[in-house]
Amino acid sequence: MKAFRFRLGQALRWREQNVLVEKTLLAATGTRIAAVKNAQAALGTQLAAAARDLVATGGGVAFHAYEGFLRSSRCQVQILATQESAAKNEYAAAVSRLLESTRKVRLLESLRDADRQAWQRASDREMAGFADEAFLARHSSLSREETRRMETLNTGPGNGTIGLRTGA
Repeated sequence: MKAFRFRLGQALRWREQNVLVEKTLLAATGTRIAAVKNAQAALGTQLAAAARDLVATGGGVAFHAYEGFLRSSRCQVQILATQESAAKNEYAAAVSRLLESTRKVRLLESLRDADRQAWQRASDREMAGFADEAFLARHSSLSREETRRMETLNTGPGNGTIGLRTGA
């Protein structure tokens, strides 16, 4: 019996590597989302600190500076919101690609398992055939030996009356 060999083994290995790449890309996208959220949190903290400083210092110059800071912060908030939205869309696409890659790997694994089971059944049938042939060969050789032994016993004195007393 020849050894099991999955013809699509190279394709399966490539698909498994593809899944690892997709997982890495998904993790990188998740890191990007986390970085954008951290930047948003830092900006929110800066806005809150600026508002506290404004109340503490007061004055027209401080209000004017705070107004400029608010304008630039609003632009920054919009930019971060756009980046977050893009990163979330990219994350959703990466999840979709990962699911598709995983599905393809499972399909190839299923095909491999089915091929292995078919090979195992064929191997079992072949081994059973060898065992049957060996049994029949042994049985037929024993039968021939027993037949010869019986013939020699039957052709001895008494002419086929094994163990019977003839009265002579």
